[in-house]
Amino acid sequence: MTHLVFICRPHAEAVERAYALGDGELAVSETGKPTVRIPLGDITKVALSYMGTGQRQTYCTITFRSGGKVRLSTHHFVSLGEFEDRRESFDAFVTALCRGVAAHNPQAAFTSGSWLYFWNWLLVFLVTSGLATYFLNEIVSTGQLEAEAVMGVVVATGVALTTLGAAIANRVESFDPEDPPLRA
Repeated sequence: MTHLVFICRPHAEAVERAYALGDGELAVSETGKPTVRIPLGDITKVALSYMGTGQRQTYCTITFRSGGKVRLSTHHFVSLGEFEDRRESFDAFVTALCRGVAAHNPQAAFTSGSWLYFWNWLLVFLVTSGLATYFLNEIVSTGQLEAEAVMGVVVATGVALTTLGAAIANRVESFDPEDPPLRA
């Protein structure tokens, strides 16, 4: 297996970690601590989830036989308010990881989506579609095209459609480890 390295710091309170993939193992290292080596056969689940509606942030949660977890993110914290999109190296790393785990542990689960994100985005969709319906009802019942009501319909409908897409993307389902659903 080709050695791949992905480096990430997901938020301000986290330290930068390097994830190295190769020779049947995942090595996790950070400054000042010994490298943790996890055999790919000990990985029981690889789960992808998607946060955001615009430039979507993708997460990869890796679960081990011991119950431990590691979470990678496409976004790297640089400084306060500044994040770097590391999608290109993230996508290559996660694709190789999924294929390696499938080869070393055929019973491993591969899922995409998150019920938490699904229900959050669905709730926002329901609220904003209700607002769009309310404003549209105001226009129809009064017969007047007031700017506030028209803008309410336009904005609420736009938000509703956007959040519906985010909810649909987070339906939890299995995926083929040979072709992980990495979304931009």
